[in-house]
Amino acid sequence: MRPKDLSQRYATQLTCRCCGQELPVECFERFPTGTYRHVCRKCQYQIYVRPRYEARRLTEIMQN
Repeated sequence: MRPKDLSQRYATQLTCRCCGQELPVECFERFPTGTYRHVCRKCQYQIYVRPRYEARRLTEIMQN
């Protein structure tokens, strides 16, 4: 395991790469390997989830 992964596994606070806020690890998605996503849940929704939802809805509208 990489040293960075090991230190991240025991971290209590992480900095979001998107908004730059330092937040507790509970605000980040945890992977099965024990490490955390570098984007907080709020930014993850804004960057990945919402645009994909809107694209899917647009596709459904265009097909009907």
